[in-house]
Formats: sequence, structure tokens, C-alpha cells
Amino acid sequence: MLWGRRYLADVAPVKSATCQLISSTFVISVVVAVVDRPWTLPLPGAGTWLALGALALFGTALAYIVFFEILVRAGGSNAMLVTLLIPVSALLLGNLFLSEPIFIFEIGGAAIIGLGLLFFDGRLPHRIIRLATDRTNIRNH
Repeated sequence: MLWGRRYLADVAPVKSATCQLISSTFVISVVVAVVDRPWTLPLPGAGTWLALGALALFGTALAYIVFFEILVRAGGSNAMLVTLLIPVSALLLGNLFLSEPIFIFEIGGAAIIGLGLLFFDGRLPHRIIRLATDRTNIRNH
């Protein structure tokens, strides 16, 4: 993350995402060719290709563009914090689109993640300390 913020600050997020996806596609293509030998498998149907394209465009390409934008604007630490929200967003999306139930222990886990995020970046502890010292200073005067 630190490397990304330092060396990619002047690079457009679309360019960073494009280069990363081209490189990873090349590497995984070599692995797939050796392991799966796709030329020996039946050709997938149109629905499979459309689903693959939608996942590649919206689930990967757009996500990397947003990620690199966050990395440039907010820094590596804040970009890593976003990954903690993945389980919470998965719960909400599963409930919204798949009607999956949300149980009390999942709400508790989401609350723990939320509290962790509040304390992790340091703003809340600093605010609490500042309020405590302000009250102490008021009492002493």
C-alpha cells in the first residue's frame, strides 16, 4: 500500500487498474493453459460468456479503478480498511438480492467490525482523549 501511494500517486487509476489486469490475465492464462488445457474442454455458451464479461467489467475492472482512486486520495491504510467492510456488504447484498436471513451473531460481527473501524484510524480515541483533557482543564480553572 505504501509503495502504491508513493509511486502511483501521479498515475491515473484507470491506467493502474488496466496494467494490473493485463498483467494478471497474462499470468493466469499461462497457469490455465498448463493446468486446465482449455482447448480440450467444450466451448461455453453465450450466457457463460456474458456472465464472465459482466464479472470482469463490474466485479473486477470497476473495483480496481475505485480501489486505485481510494489509494491515491485516502492512502494505503484507509484503502486496507475498506476490505474489512467486505463481509458486511456481502451480508447486506445477500439479504437484499437473495433474501438470505441475517442472524443476530452476524449483526454482532458487523458491529464489532464497525467499532474496530472507528478505533483503528485513531480519530475516535483522539477525540475521546481531547474531550477528557478539555473537561479536566475546565475543572482545574
